[in-house]
Amino acid sequence: MKFCTNCGAQLEAEDKFCTSCGTAVAANTASATTETPENKINVDKEAVNERVQQTKQYAQNY
Repeated sequence: MKFCTNCGAQLEAEDKFCTSCGTAVAANTASATTETPENKINVDKEAVNERVQQTKQYAQNY
């Protein structure tokens, strides 16, 4: 079992791209993480980006 080095999503052996974030999977499996990424946090990137935009808008008002 391997995991995406960008987002930590679980990958199938034949995957060439991460089905979660679209990052290309390294052809050499040695460069891909083969252990559960304990230090990765599953983040909803759209929600984070939306919150950043809200914060920027708020900051512009002051």
